[in-house]
Amino acid sequence: EFASGTEYAIDVVCRDGDRKVAALWKYDKRSVNGAPFVYFMTQLIPAANNDDEGPKKDVEEAVCNYVFNALEALDIRWGLSHVEVIVTRNAEAGSIQ
Repeated sequence: EFASGTEYAIDVVCRDGDRKVAALWKYDKRSVNGAPFVYFMTQLIPAANNDDEGPKKDVEEAVCNYVFNALEALDIRWGLSHVEVIVTRNAEAGSIQ
């Protein structure tokens, strides 16, 4: 099934089950020259301050929580992880890689 939406890549470091986001990337993909998508740009998302509010922060926080829950379910407690997630227009997240 093809997932359509905004793609994020989340790099996570795990140490004995303690998880930290090392980087959160947002991909900008576009249809070009008949190809369904081409990576136009990747954007490194800055860490949110406690004062930041709004839907952007909510989506980014939800993506990170989704990844943490997936790593927990897979019992990944040590090491580095690179997880790619699509957030659909319905605000549903799904892992693609």
